[in-house]
Amino acid sequence: MADTDLRKLELEPRPLNRLSDLRSSTMQPASDAWQKLAHECVHSAIYDSNEHLTYSHCLPGTRVELLRSVKDLAGDGRRKIIWISGESGSGKSTVAHTLADDLRGEGKLAAAFFFSRKHTKRSTFDFVLLTLAYQIGLQHHIAKEVIVKAISDDPALLSPEKSSNEVLEKLVIEPLRESALSWDDKPGVSIILDALDEGTATNSKSARKISPFISLLGRLITDSSLPIRNVIIFSRPWPQIRSAMSSLRAPNIVETVRMEDYGSYEDVTRFFRHAFDEIYDNHFLESLFRKPWPPEAELAMLAERAQGRFIFAATVIRLIDQEEPNKRLRLVCDMLRGTLASVWGSIDQLYSSIIDGVDPTIRAKGLRYLKLIANLAEPLALSELNTLLVGDVHAFLVPFSALISIPSPGTNEAVETFHPSLRDFLQVYQQDLQVHQQDEQEHVHFSLAFSCFQTMGKLLKRNICGLSDPSLLHDEDLKFAEKRDAIPRALRYACLYWLHHLKLAPRIDAVHGHLSDFLQQRLLFVIEAYAVLGELGLGVGILREARNTISAWADNTFAQKDVAVSLLHDSWRLALDFFDPISVSALHVYESALPCTPAKSTIRRIYKQHLEQGAAFEFEEGLDEKWDCVLRVIDLKKKVDKAVLSPDASQVAVWVGIR
Repeated sequence: MADTDLRKLELEPRPLNRLSDLRSSTMQPASDAWQKLAHECVHSAIYDSNEHLTYSHCLPGTRVELLRSVKDLAGDGRRKIIWISGESGSGKSTVAHTLADDLRGEGKLAAAFFFSRKHTKRSTFDFVLLTLAYQIGLQHHIAKEVIVKAISDDPALLSPEKSSNEVLEKLVIEPLRESALSWDDKPGVSIILDALDEGTATNSKSARKISPFISLLGRLITDSSLPIRNVIIFSRPWPQIRSAMSSLRAPNIVETVRMEDYGSYEDVTRFFRHAFDEIYDNHFLESLFRKPWPPEAELAMLAERAQGRFIFAATVIRLIDQEEPNKRLRLVCDMLRGTLASVWGSIDQLYSSIIDGVDPTIRAKGLRYLKLIANLAEPLALSELNTLLVGDVHAFLVPFSALISIPSPGTNEAVETFHPSLRDFLQVYQQDLQVHQQDEQEHVHFSLAFSCFQTMGKLLKRNICGLSDPSLLHDEDLKFAEKRDAIPRALRYACLYWLHHLKLAPRIDAVHGHLSDFLQQRLLFVIEAYAVLGELGLGVGILREARNTISAWADNTFAQKDVAVSLLHDSWRLALDFFDPISVSALHVYESALPCTPAKSTIRRIYKQHLEQGAAFEFEEGLDEKWDCVLRVIDLKKKVDKAVLSPDASQVAVWVGIR
């Protein structure tokens, strides 16, 4: 059966003596290396992505000295890392976008990555090198050819488990080296990384990844054969980042630029005046008030309270730029002159004032939605939020529009907080002072975990896309892409992030009940969904991590722990053993994978009703009682010279000879 098409697997049910018979019969799915890279990289982190087209840039006449200093450093011919540090809300991202725009116009921007805590793939270092490689390949066909060949020779370069040093060498350094001549007439070629501090979570384990990542960047500077002259990094002045910079083998390559050394009072004042002039014109205030509006005294007070923080200024403008802007202006000025005088422009106090000013009849529910949205693993559009959170979210968010971006209903634009500091603030903001901060945060993730399980319970089903013929491969169904794209993004979110929220939720009976229901009724459906969405590899990792997580729970805290762990292990093995057929034809979860599960496996017992619905295989004899030791068979097409197992036996590294 080695040369048999997957479509023929169902035609003649016959006994199989070994599961390896089935494994050897599957075809490795053909895929284009460049398309795979395009799928793995993070497009929203790229400078000219749709998300960044509307991002604010420095107003003319602002940040002049700061931008001049950075450009002078970037163009002086020396190879260096330029670290631009500034506190939260100081306008780092605005400067980064302006600088990227200028360098792009001069042909000196090789690539960029904009980190963001609001996006899971942009709050980790795992996808940075792939995204940089993709941009470099887009700029030069020679670099693209090198990248495509490297991935074709070693597809594991796209895996998060691959050595970062090897990914850097094969997908960034070698393509840059081969295309170096193309950059010769562009001195000062740079890579920009914005919000580096948001590339790691707040726990110490992930923070330890900063130093190795910065060491990788140092290789781009110390290698004189590369056209890159500068790696420009924007971040908050974290001690971990400062320590990583100083511990580089060549610490003299780091130039530090502190934003606080460049006075921003005049820039904030200019920003306020520009924004108020737009409000004046857009709200037709000329018939009510003379210019300047507001008076210079009030403008000066606002600029003084801002203390150079553009996030403060932008939040004030969003609060005022609504109905009756003059009335809102007076409220903000009275607030800052009165109750907030001792705090001197605290952004937390401004957030509190905005929230406390919302109508009490809708404040509590709106604040609940606000907290849930701020803690999502990735942003969602209004329609998807309505599905995930089960309610008319828009009506309750409108009063908080000074804090959050709310697109028009019916659009696919995501609802997002204007600044990451809002999530930090909401973690400590409590209307009920008896509620502990950690308990409140756990409750938020319990609500999101519940929403994920509820959404999967309503929308997951067998054959979710209504595929008419289970023998067809996905790419043989002319309407497959249309059917796949019809899957609600709220369901996609639930499938990908239920574990993320479960791990952060309290371990209480309510959580365990939803988890047990999901595992015993919808586990096969979610594997099918992973395959349809093209996320089966990620799904396998989720199932394995879920098993490890629940295994660590105390036995007396979860009555169904043993069944849950066994089901997760079985589903992980099923998805791995039959990864190739399932990934190219999702219905093989039921047609071939489930029938081949061991006779005594928990998943076979729990999901036996799906066997009774008919499948491509019927076993008369030879079915193993337990899973064997083979996790997955991968045809590398080449001779394996060496293989090394990790200490915990969870990973294997192989050396494939080059012939």
